[in-house]
Amino acid sequence: MSAHHGTILPVNNGSKQLGFSAMRILLTNDDGIFAPGLAALYKWLVDLGEVTVVAPTECWSGASHSITFHEPLACTKVEISGS
Repeated sequence: MSAHHGTILPVNNGSKQLGFSAMRILLTNDDGIFAPGLAALYKWLVDLGEVTVVAPTECWSGASHSITFHEPLACTKVEISGS
């Protein structure tokens, strides 16, 4: 069986420009890292604090209640243009 692969986007600290302590925000989904809704939320939240995005590399809708015990989890940091 193959490992579940996730993706982590870089953290952005837009709130420092506003002059207050950054809120730490974790944004995740089960639709995959390239889901348009995830990108839209990221663009809105980045002005509020430090945003970390964790999402699967492909759509895992309907599997959000699954648990992985015997397979390794792997994460890869990616840059997505326009985010």
